[in-house]
Amino acid sequence: MCSSDLSEVKELTDEIQANQEGQDDATAVRTKENSDFMAKSAETMQALASLEQAVKVLSDATLLQSGKAPAALLQSATQAELQAKAAASVRTVIAVLPSRIELNEDHISLLGDFAENGASAEYAPQSDSIQGILKDMYDTFSTDVESDTQTEAKQNHDFEAYIAEMQQAQIDMKAVKAKKKETAELKRAERGDEPNDPSAQPDKKRFKGKGGKGKGKGRQGGQAGGAS
Repeated sequence: MCSSDLSEVKELTDEIQANQEGQDDATAVRTKENSDFMAKSAETMQALASLEQAVKVLSDATLLQSGKAPAALLQSATQAELQAKAAASVRTVIAVLPSRIELNEDHISLLGDFAENGASAEYAPQSDSIQGILKDMYDTFSTDVESDTQTEAKQNHDFEAYIAEMQQAQIDMKAVKAKKKETAELKRAERGDEPNDPSAQPDKKRFKGKGGKGKGKGRQGGQAGGAS
């Protein structure tokens, strides 16, 4: 190839490599984003399940205390049993709350106090207040999950669009590169130039060495003939 052809092919090779590196970097970023989302989502879903269970138990405890509990609830557990179960459910909520969530300190203090002492009859009146706090937390976490899911979907859409664009650009560059190499080789053949690939060129030193030895043998043969 002539110098201009070599320069164009090298430039395309560099651009193709940069394109691939861009795809690799974007894939690494997307993989981390998705991993973070999955971990955060699993944490939040666990907290939501615990909150839902705690709200249900506290609701049953409040109904039983009010004297308006249905017969099925009256037969399934006593007030003391429900209070103990409610305290245990609040302890579970506290244990699985994501550390990244900032909560009202007063609410956390109230939840902690109920988790420790809620099984006592004197804490029964607080069940309604605790239930309200847990419901607010549930609504907040649900909103966070919805927002995070929408963000994840947008990030994934943008990534797929970017990769598709980069892949097509790489295909186009490779096609141009192949065409330029083909055209350059045709020009070389028309000019009768030696191939650009060094491995395709003859090893002049090897042939020269053999020729030298051949001539040496010829001279020796001639001298021997003269002697005879």
